[in-house]
Amino acid sequence: MAETIKAVKGFNPDMTCTPTDDIKFQYEEGKTYEEETVKACAKGFHACELPINVFRYYTPEKSVYHEVEMSGEIDSSQNDKICSSKIKIGAKINISGIIKTSIDIIRSKAEKESAASSGYKGNAASSGYCGNAASSGDYGNAASSGDCGNAASSGDCGNAASSGYCGNAASSGYKGNAASSGDYGNAASSGNCGNAASSGYYGSAEADHPNSCAIAWGPESKAKGVIGSHLVLAEWESNGGKYWEEKTWKFKGATMVRVDGKNIKEKTWYGLKNGKVIEIKED
Repeated sequence: MAETIKAVKGFNPDMTCTPTDDIKFQYEEGKTYEEETVKACAKGFHACELPINVFRYYTPEKSVYHEVEMSGEIDSSQNDKICSSKIKIGAKINISGIIKTSIDIIRSKAEKESAASSGYKGNAASSGYCGNAASSGDYGNAASSGDCGNAASSGDCGNAASSGYCGNAASSGYKGNAASSGDYGNAASSGNCGNAASSGYYGSAEADHPNSCAIAWGPESKAKGVIGSHLVLAEWESNGGKYWEEKTWKFKGATMVRVDGKNIKEKTWYGLKNGKVIEIKED
């Protein structure tokens, strides 16, 4: 049986992709598409096995995302995306789903190894209260699922994920990702082309490199970054229920801004309220 790889693909709002200025390809949910030849970055269909990587190609404020199945001839020569000759467009997935799925993938990889790793493609996982996981090798992963736990990755293309209450995730390597989904969690990325995403209540995301992005997607969340970085801010409305219950919150909208040092100041927390970007003072 031919290999089938599940991934996430980004699109323009009208479900098109524009790999070059003179090419525009229209897609539809539920349909399958095929190409005769495959070459990453040149020919074929592209998607990301680790969903959070899709933000590098299609930014959240002006894109939609779908789960896809990749099959046929596969080119996996790129470290953050794959290319195939056949693709099936599946259901739409939102930002929270992308972050959650990414954390699940990272954790499943990390749990196969010990709690600390320094080798190439090494993984580290911690699930206990106040536990820590660290990976320093290139392509390494670190995941922590316990409350107050920490996950850190310093190698190029490494990933760090934390899903526990008050957990922290940090990535400092080139194209590294940091994701936190627990309430009051923090995510920080300082590497070139890195992403930091926080989806829990009152979470925070920080981008410490000009080419990185901080995504504050959870209710009452905030983000900050250095000059040149980008911030993605989301707004949610509460119905007065318990803050930790998903049904309490209704998504209102999101926006993306660039830290230019004037309109959006460096190293300053921002959030989204009533559709406007607001400055949030330090606690």
